[in-house]
Amino acid sequence: KRLLLIIPTLFGIMVINFAIIQIVPGGPVEQMIAQMTGTAVESTARFSGGGEGETLEFNRDNSTSVNDSKYRGAQGLDPDIIKEIHKSYINSGSKIIETNTFGATSIAQSDYKLEHLVEKMNIESVKVAKDAIDESDSDIDKSKIFIAGAMGPTNRTASISPDVEDPGKRNITFDELVNAYYIQAKSLLVGGVDIFLPETTFDTLNLKAALFALENLFEEVGERFPVFISVTFSDKSGRTLSGQTIRAFWESIRHANPYSVGMNCGLGADSLIGYVKELKNYANCKVRSEE
Repeated sequence: KRLLLIIPTLFGIMVINFAIIQIVPGGPVEQMIAQMTGTAVESTARFSGGGEGETLEFNRDNSTSVNDSKYRGAQGLDPDIIKEIHKSYINSGSKIIETNTFGATSIAQSDYKLEHLVEKMNIESVKVAKDAIDESDSDIDKSKIFIAGAMGPTNRTASISPDVEDPGKRNITFDELVNAYYIQAKSLLVGGVDIFLPETTFDTLNLKAALFALENLFEEVGERFPVFISVTFSDKSGRTLSGQTIRAFWESIRHANPYSVGMNCGLGADSLIGYVKELKNYANCKVRSEE
């Protein structure tokens, strides 16, 4: 199910697509919410905000009042721009907002020689989300708005050679991915996220590194947090870039016991319906789609 909202914001018109996730009482998210708020949670649909990148592009292309320098690089954005986007989602009904940390790993930031700033990027991104919650409309119950720490797939692939002439070549190792994801996840946790979101997986081995890093972190802190996973398909064959089918993908990561698993908008919402139904036949957790 989808909810489409078109709302005015400080920087133009925002078109918002929400993924609707049905949450059943008694699950880990409900236990977390109950612990944090001291109240039981009824069965309801939670709205997860998304489409931040599309919003930025739309606003930049249609704004004459905002200096273009503020839009140079997602992690380098003026924090107020991201905060306004977060607030727009919250004020529209979102119960979960995700941090602007898709590329905030040492691997992704190495292209810009900014590896030394990734911890700050993640911590500050959580702070921006928290500030947005605090500054949202007064009639909103802020204790029931949660922050998901976005963990992107990085710009490297552990399963595929970067050189067509050398199939065995790799430009990243599993251990390097684990280390980068661990640093990101720990920084997000220090910032204060409620949920972890390893997202837009195109290579399952990269995702397994993220999940392994999260397991190490959970063991270290002595507490588990909900994990929402998303995968992306490169074409309408229904396979990931690394060649896995939907079922093969699920079987590869089911051991991690995620709270939910789903797909992002790579093929468009209409094209995902059949894949979502297929995934639901295999998965023993919540299934969702994103746009």
